[in-house]
Amino acid sequence: MASPVTAGDGPLARLAALKASADPAYAAWRTPERPRIDVAIDTSALAHGAGRLRAAIEGEIGARNAVVDLGRVHGYGMQWLHPLVTIT
Repeated sequence: MASPVTAGDGPLARLAALKASADPAYAAWRTPERPRIDVAIDTSALAHGAGRLRAAIEGEIGARNAVVDLGRVHGYGMQWLHPLVTIT
């Protein structure tokens, strides 16, 4: 007899279905078709100028007509590194 946890609509089955639908999007995010610049945006990052940095990067992308995606991510808890930028 199947456990209610793993049965067709149990929590683990729902988690597996959610993961299966999220995996392709996560893979695309991890290996983008074109360069992506992610700026960490959280309270600490904003206090250290992340908003101004993001605006400056956005301005340079526009000025150079660069084919680059600009994204936002969480701060990873590394406040001493803010503003934090990741290029993928």
